Amino acid sequence: MLIIFEGSDLSGKSTIAEAVAKKLPESYLTKMCHRPKNNSESEVAKVYKRYWNIVEWYKLIYTLSQGKDTMILDRFYPSEAVYSYKRDYDAMDDKRIIELDTYIDTQFNALIVYCEPPNDILEQRLKDRGDDFVDVNDLGKIRSRYHNFLEFTCCQVITYNTEDGLPDWPIEVDAKDSQIWIKDFLWRTTEELCESREAAIQNHETHKIEELIDAVHFLTECFILTDLHPTIDLKIMGDNASKMGSEFGTYDKHMAECIYFLGLVGNTLKNKKWKQTAVLTDMSKFHKYLDSAYYHLLSCIFACKCTPHDLYNFYFKKSEVNKFRQRSNY
Repeated sequence: MLIIFEGSDLSGKSTIAEAVAKKLPESYLTKMCHRPKNNSESEVAKVYKRYWNIVEWYKLIYTLSQGKDTMILDRFYPSEAVYSYKRDYDAMDDKRIIELDTYIDTQFNALIVYCEPPNDILEQRLKDRGDDFVDVNDLGKIRSRYHNFLEFTCCQVITYNTEDGLPDWPIEVDAKDSQIWIKDFLWRTTEELCESREAAIQNHETHKIEELIDAVHFLTECFILTDLHPTIDLKIMGDNASKMGSEFGTYDKHMAECIYFLGLVGNTLKNKKWKQTAVLTDMSKFHKYLDSAYYHLLSCIFACKCTPHDLYNFYFKKSEVNKFRQRSNY
């Protein structure tokens, strides 16, 4: 897979890219720091040549590893598209950007992770640390241009927004504040499940699945925060659901089991705010119950005749909706 981390200067993208690279086996992290010195065709052409060299390099890695190795890029061609205005030139109008974007999506199903902390945080970082290329007055335009680019890119996009002030990663599960965070995400998951059930009662099939996808977002966040990994194989699950038919279990059955295991996950977290004596979490039970809740949540989706491909499309489609809501202060 090809993962591209983008964002304004001092947005934290490099820190996140490095952390992801350390966690992903067989991954390669490359920092792309080349930009044209001016708007001459020879300078611009050099940068595009470097872009294509990286693509060809990863194409070789991708082929040799049969698609298993991951390249992580700290900046890539989206930065040229966004920052080119600083040279009084708009690379978004350059067909070479569009060709590169289309090729990368078609060949590698690339993912762009856009890091966007609140504007006041960026302003403070710029004041504290300074930058040799942008100043505070550039932040609004850079943010706007990134949003424009993310609208036209063919690649899948995830926006990492620190507006909610998530705790340091990974969190310490036994800490009282951490357990409040985890229980909050467990409750948000349960709330989305109830909304899905309500949609099912009203025979709103699409809305029913969309609410399940929201639940997947929140429960996935629990895995990310705690640095745990699901043991589920989506392809095997999808195949089993298709082959077993009614024996796989109904939407209602898996819904009930998911809520049951969500409750068990919460019950392993004993360090309530008012308690003076700390109780260690049984991490084997915590992981087992969280994994079981995730299994039954995904089973709810497969019980609705969705395939793993449908799940993927629904997930990123809803992600785009959520990003629009964030940008519009919905």
